[in-house]
Amino acid sequence: MNNKIKSACVYLSIFLIVFYILFPKTFSYVSFRLINPLWNIGVMLNETYNESSFKSLTIENEELKKQNFVLKEELKTIDSFKKIKISGVLANVLLRPPKIDYDNLIVNKGYISGIKKSQKVFDKYDNYIGYITAVWKDRSEVTLWSSPEVNVEYEINDFVVSAVSTGGGGLKLEVPKNITVIEGDPLYIENFIVGRVVGVDYTDKSIFSNVYASLLANPLHISKVIISGDEI
Repeated sequence: MNNKIKSACVYLSIFLIVFYILFPKTFSYVSFRLINPLWNIGVMLNETYNESSFKSLTIENEELKKQNFVLKEELKTIDSFKKIKISGVLANVLLRPPKIDYDNLIVNKGYISGIKKSQKVFDKYDNYIGYITAVWKDRSEVTLWSSPEVNVEYEINDFVVSAVSTGGGGLKLEVPKNITVIEGDPLYIENFIVGRVVGVDYTDKSIFSNVYASLLANPLHISKVIISGDEI
């Protein structure tokens, strides 16, 4: 069978060569008529492929633009936080829990260093930990967000809620069950992340979930703070 196909191909090739020698113009015309439709099909397929590729590239480009925009906005936010937190007075912690009641600190800077009540306080890792509540000549008291004295609203997953202290840098919040909260979700004050969710307790008989959070900074391990010029 293969020999017959080979023979047919040889005879066809000889025929085409002889036909081209005897009738060159006719051969060119016939060849064009046969090849032109195939050429047009190839062009159409190529254009379709190029159009599809262009659409894919356009979609991918738009997606990259969106991602780039989000990253720029996040960098702006981070930069704005840094500008607030790096300007301030560095102070050493003299007393911390359990040597002082509640979740408070005593630091070695007071009014002679320009410290005033209500100034924001950050730890050395730029975590927003609390604010100044008492000032003496060369001492100040820092009340941490986890102190029972604090009466402030927190934001969690776009929902605003109050919290009560559980001690040791811990907080307890009551969040409506229709607000989805999971372990690791951030807890905000004034757009600053101050803590993260460490547990969620769902109670069947209540319309609220008990959400437990922990400050980013452990009160037992805070050794230095930055007292910002900004007030709460």
